Amino acid sequence: MRSVCSPAALLAVPFALAAFSLAPSSAEAQHEDWETIEDTGAADEDVGTERVPLRPVVLDPYPGELRLEAAFFTRDVDGVQTSFVSPFAEADYRFHEHAEMVVQMGAAWAKVDEESAARPGNLLLGGRFVQELGTYPWLFEVKAGLEVALPTALLDEDDDFVDNALRLVAWGGASSMRGGRDLWLWTPDRLSLVVPVAFVSRHPALHLEASLDVGTLISIEGEDPEVAVQFLVEGGWRIAETFLLAAAFSGSAVPTGDGDTFQSALSLLADLALGEGAGIYARLWMNLDDPNGFAFDDDGVWGMTGGVRFGLP
Repeated sequence: MRSVCSPAALLAVPFALAAFSLAPSSAEAQHEDWETIEDTGAADEDVGTERVPLRPVVLDPYPGELRLEAAFFTRDVDGVQTSFVSPFAEADYRFHEHAEMVVQMGAAWAKVDEESAARPGNLLLGGRFVQELGTYPWLFEVKAGLEVALPTALLDEDDDFVDNALRLVAWGGASSMRGGRDLWLWTPDRLSLVVPVAFVSRHPALHLEASLDVGTLISIEGEDPEVAVQFLVEGGWRIAETFLLAAAFSGSAVPTGDGDTFQSALSLLADLALGEGAGIYARLWMNLDDPNGFAFDDDGVWGMTGGVRFGLP
């Protein structure tokens, strides 16, 4: 039984190899969201149409969005240089008023001293029901759905111990750099079912978001299933419909794991809209406690992510 592959183990794995040493959707006003309505109260010759803005342009200029990012971390631990890099891609697309699809895929790379390893993460596919609430400018969205993370992150039992340990370090680092979140993306040999629920404000200036995700991670090797839970609460302010500053508090845990698996983290986000549905963003993730340690302690993990996003027509 490979307990080292469990989600709980990944929370503490980033420095395991060193121990035996060898982070608005917004756009410019060119893309306007209009509705044409009949002016039924006018006389015959006066009957016409009126263009009425339904919502601020910044909210939904495109039905979908593609995000490409990379996370980075490095630190010298007891004379051993440890570095992580994790590229990540995510796309969501609203194909119906009340439905959207999502695809996520990442990869993980770790280097500890002179040894390194790179592996893909798990591929996530999902669908979400979307319900809009409120009236402008106090518009909100509630989302709930079902996602499946396919086991594309795999260990090879024929490889030696150090190679597999490095791969576990890489996967663990990819999660640790992002506050210990999304363990279903980074736990090898697991098929996961995830239920996400989110509440998002659509206010033109005020940014609010709260989410809760519960995942069941099912081993393809016959081990016991694990349950992972995570939440995030984020608030921020959008300046001139183009520049967003936000802060988030998040937590993740593996209730089925051994010991204290709860990981809390704080993150800071800066997002700049470039127009035509495109933008750039950066997020700093800071772990606050064990198992990944306080971000800026000698044995703690932080993560710096930077990315670009594009509107999908």
